[in-house]
Amino acid sequence: MMLIKIIGFFNNQFIKISIIIGSMIFTIYLLKISLYYALFFNLISLVALLSIFNFNFVNKVIIGLFYLVPFIVVYPFFQPLTINYNVYVSLLLLLLLIVNIIVNRTFKINLTVIFLFWMIINLCIYHGISSVILYYQYYIFPVTAFSVYLIILLYSDSGDIKFFIKCFLIFGFLQSIIAILQANFNWPVFTLVTPQLFASERNYFGYIFKSISEYTYQGSGTFEHFNGLGSYLSLSVPFTFGFWHTKRKNWKRLLLFVVMFFGMIFTFSRGALLGSFFGIMIYLFFNSKNPNQKLLIVILSTLIFGFILFEMIENYFYRTQNLQSRLTVWSYVIELALQEPEKLIFGYGYGHFKSELLIDSRFITNIHNSILQIILELGVFGFVLFLLFYIKEISKSIKYSRNLMSYAVLASLLSFLLHQFFDNSFFSVFNGTISFAFLAILKYIRVNKQILYWWYEK
Repeated sequence: MMLIKIIGFFNNQFIKISIIIGSMIFTIYLLKISLYYALFFNLISLVALLSIFNFNFVNKVIIGLFYLVPFIVVYPFFQPLTINYNVYVSLLLLLLLIVNIIVNRTFKINLTVIFLFWMIINLCIYHGISSVILYYQYYIFPVTAFSVYLIILLYSDSGDIKFFIKCFLIFGFLQSIIAILQANFNWPVFTLVTPQLFASERNYFGYIFKSISEYTYQGSGTFEHFNGLGSYLSLSVPFTFGFWHTKRKNWKRLLLFVVMFFGMIFTFSRGALLGSFFGIMIYLFFNSKNPNQKLLIVILSTLIFGFILFEMIENYFYRTQNLQSRLTVWSYVIELALQEPEKLIFGYGYGHFKSELLIDSRFITNIHNSILQIILELGVFGFVLFLLFYIKEISKSIKYSRNLMSYAVLASLLSFLLHQFFDNSFFSVFNGTISFAFLAILKYIRVNKQILYWWYEK
């Protein structure tokens, strides 16, 4: 009788959430004292939680926490300057993955896994295994992406995928609203991540309509930089377009797309704009079954880029001087890399050009080109792995997953990839991890069609 009462007590949802929040708070407190203590308690608390609750419930809680971190770190109350919440979530995800592997006795290695594992090995070789704690910030992304990718691919059901996508959409919607307010009212400003909003002569509307000022604030949401939000929205805008296009009479889906589209516009990130437009065209291209329509989409895309936007973009880049500065940075890092070309085989080491060279030079920024950064830091070997897993997943999706959800995910990934020629968000903990989560979802759709029922719901 007592045992039944205890089980009933723990089945109460409020009690479940209270236990989880309590264990998280205590672990976060331990992070301030010692990473090892936090890791140990994380493992104990996770095993205890999984013994009380099912995997699906715990998966959702941790994924929800992953999406909450960008909101948490902007408030002083949570002491983000002394507590690294990304480390906590990364450890939690890694431990959840390990427990999943032990319990399910399933683990698969593919090119994507090898690439992420190569990033970790590359870090150990370059910085040394003994310096993991010293350079822990570089390990957060590959460990988080590695864990999320495998959890979604191997240990999630359609309900988990649906929950992840819903969090993705809600997060993008809220961030877009914040960005629209920031660009138009210079509010809200989150001083812990950005002391003041970025402002420049980037207002697209000012280059089209002479009566509007070219000077504008740039929406960044709760991200440190407008390019960070732009990168996220380069994933979400083509995705929400496909989500709405599937059920065009659904006003909620239309609202999601419109808000995120304008959120992307008000970041005034050119890479995000070009990537999003490209992604939508890709979706329409694959969605069309008429060869003439496909040809028309290609022609229209070329005309828009080549004739309608060319003069405006040329004038815009000339006035803002942003493209020229990036070309200068790219030329500089390539020149440095070619001084020891033999190192390009396996790379100079992940984080090398940011931590060692750019900071010590006249450039104190990032390379702003993820593809170039992969070649230089992870080497030709890493770049070949990157090409292989991307080409493999995209080609298989085109060949075997001919459905609207696959096209939306594919369009989002290609949009994000194009944006990475002008940014380095591929290596960010949040955006980079979501891109690998989308790769896992793209593969998941091929083997499990159940998730498609939700996509086509009204």
